[in-house]
Amino acid sequence: MEYESLLAHRTHTMQASAIREILKVASSPGMVSLAGGLPAAESFPLEIMEELTGAVLAKYGAQALQYDASEGFLPLREALVPHLAARGVKATADGTTIFSGSQGILDGIGKILISPAMWSPSKHRPTSAPSRPSTPTNPAMPKSKPTGMALSPSPWTACSRTSA
Repeated sequence: MEYESLLAHRTHTMQASAIREILKVASSPGMVSLAGGLPAAESFPLEIMEELTGAVLAKYGAQALQYDASEGFLPLREALVPHLAARGVKATADGTTIFSGSQGILDGIGKILISPAMWSPSKHRPTSAPSRPSTPTNPAMPKSKPTGMALSPSPWTACSRTSA
């Protein structure tokens, strides 16, 4: 059966993912990769992972494996409050968001900090926000009061949201 005519036109110019190619090389035996997002396998605390996974499953069961609120699993956010307090970070469970990787947090920060009025598509780079008018370039965009965001000292743990 001739199936190529059924595919989207863009499939004719698709190429292999650069990230996939990097991962092929980085996962080669003996390769020490310094690529971001690809930590050394020996850095994972395997000696306690089984114990921690068992404790979480025993306490929360299948609930721990389900999709949850966008902010993250509430028991984990609650557990982070005293953990962060011991490190001098004042936080609340409601003001803490769990991210599972850098892509999610970068996407969130971009959505919070970059608006259409701040972006110049013709130049493909951010423009100076303070000197630009506050009216969005897209008239269909609602005008809303922005909210502030304060990151905890460790990007690996949490993000605390604050109202502006």
